[in-house]
Amino acid sequence: MRADTVGQITFHDRLEVDTPGYKFLVTAWSIEAAGGPKCYPGLSMVTAHETLAITSEQFDAVAFEIAATLNFLGVPAAEHKEFMDVIEHYRPEVTKQEPVDRAGTLEPAVAQA
Repeated sequence: MRADTVGQITFHDRLEVDTPGYKFLVTAWSIEAAGGPKCYPGLSMVTAHETLAITSEQFDAVAFEIAATLNFLGVPAAEHKEFMDVIEHYRPEVTKQEPVDRAGTLEPAVAQA
C-alpha cells in the first residue's frame, strides 16, 4: 500500500480509496473486533474484499503493519496477541471470501452487507 496523492491510498497498485474514509472504517471495525461498542458501518469482511483478490502475502503485510502499530503504541503483550489473533481469524474472509465462525472471537464486526 502506498500513498500516491493527498487523500488517496492505492492498494496493491490497483485500487484507490478515500484515505480518511478507509481509516475511519478500519478504526470502527477494530473497535468492534476488540470488544467495543458497535460502530462499524461498513460491509462484511467477505463482501468488502470479494473483488480485491487479496493474497495471503498481502494479508501478511497488513497484519505486519497492524502489529507494528500496536507495538509503537505500547499495547501490552497479552492484548497485542489477542487482537492479532482476531486479525488472523479473519484471514479466510479477506483472502478467500469464506465466512468464519464467530464463536470464540471477541465482539467481531458483523455489519450486514
